[in-house]
Amino acid sequence: MKILRDYQIANAKKGIEILQERHLVYLQCEVRTGKTLMALEIAKIGGYGNVLFATKKKAISSIQKDYDDFGYKFDITIINDESLHTVVGDFDLVIHDEHHRFGSFPKPGIATKKFKERFSHLPMIFLSGTPHPESYSQVYHQFWISNFSPFAEFKNFYKWFAGLEFVKTEFDLGYGMVANYSNNEDTIYKFYSIQLRKLNKKDPKYTDKQIEIKVNQTKSIAAMHKANAKLMRIIDPYLIKQTQAEAGFTSSVNEKVIYCKMQDITYKLINKLKKDKVVRGKDEVILGDTAVKCMGKVHQLSSGTIKFESGNSAIIDDSKARFIRDKFTSYKIGIFYKFQSELDMLKQVYGDKLCTDLDTFNATDKNIALQIVSGREGISLSKADYLVYINIDFSSLSYWHSRDRLTTMDRKNNDIFWVFAEGGIEDYVYNAVIKKKDYTSSVFKKDFLS
Repeated sequence: MKILRDYQIANAKKGIEILQERHLVYLQCEVRTGKTLMALEIAKIGGYGNVLFATKKKAISSIQKDYDDFGYKFDITIINDESLHTVVGDFDLVIHDEHHRFGSFPKPGIATKKFKERFSHLPMIFLSGTPHPESYSQVYHQFWISNFSPFAEFKNFYKWFAGLEFVKTEFDLGYGMVANYSNNEDTIYKFYSIQLRKLNKKDPKYTDKQIEIKVNQTKSIAAMHKANAKLMRIIDPYLIKQTQAEAGFTSSVNEKVIYCKMQDITYKLINKLKKDKVVRGKDEVILGDTAVKCMGKVHQLSSGTIKFESGNSAIIDDSKARFIRDKFTSYKIGIFYKFQSELDMLKQVYGDKLCTDLDTFNATDKNIALQIVSGREGISLSKADYLVYINIDFSSLSYWHSRDRLTTMDRKNNDIFWVFAEGGIEDYVYNAVIKKKDYTSSVFKKDFLS
């Protein structure tokens, strides 16, 4: 039987104290430090008899393996969030993995509402390495699901936002002014930058107005930091934090971008779409009449696939798939893809040398293909020699989470390869997400359409 590391045992002991006092504990621990084991150990120490563990579908088998390998005896039901409606039984503890998924705002998601309706009265353990990856506003609904939330005094997100004195901004989206509750520096800077651009330089009071806007921007940034600090003082007693460095990890992540020359048809389609905003074929149409649509279509085409206006999809150019197969033919790799058609393309090129489930990957010499968003959390690809990306996601969260799938305590080097099309969109996206910024349509317009 395996045993826990010293820091995992220490965190579990702290965790049960918090859970028994506050009925909630949040394990904010970096990937591969063992959040799952800490949560299971807390359940054991607390004497819980029937535990519900909600996670992502791809993580179920690894959690079950941890439960078995470490000899836990309490009853446990491990299930993915999407199947929670099928669960029956009376549980005395709920563990929720990748809990930042409940961080939508200003309104809670449907899954978040249903989770609250069913389990709000139970003690809970939350797991996430990044509770608020993009905004502190993501915190509210993560605690709102529990009757024991430290924000119980606030009727809803809006009351909470105002009560903590977060900074609200407003933007004209063309059909009216829309409030933005992100409360982060990027949004605040954007808000005041727009105000500055609207000033008329011929206005005699231009300089005074410019100074006033910049002063207000400084005040708003200061107010944001003050509100964020207030929030952290409230939730800190619920948190257990663990970094890889504190746990003794010494591995490094080595990233390399390699370029693939695509077929001429790919570049012709991208250039025509950028110029005309539409490409008409005999039976299908590629439409990019808005920045968002054009960005999405260029993104698809840069890796060799396309989804037509009809909803049908096609593989246009399998250059990237063949490039990856040929370059990494002697290695066992994990491949991250973005679009379903990319998986279809990989299957065509790799044949029976490719799988999509973790158990098969770990037990055979096959390579594995995982969708970036569904595969970025809760699983380990430690059996892979390398991680290879056939495409890149616009989300910085996807970048930071997925690249850690190789990490283990004993592994010293994690080698990651990004396969980008020569002259494609991927370089632009990469340069945004490594700075922890999402790639947006407004940035795309500057990069590709200006």
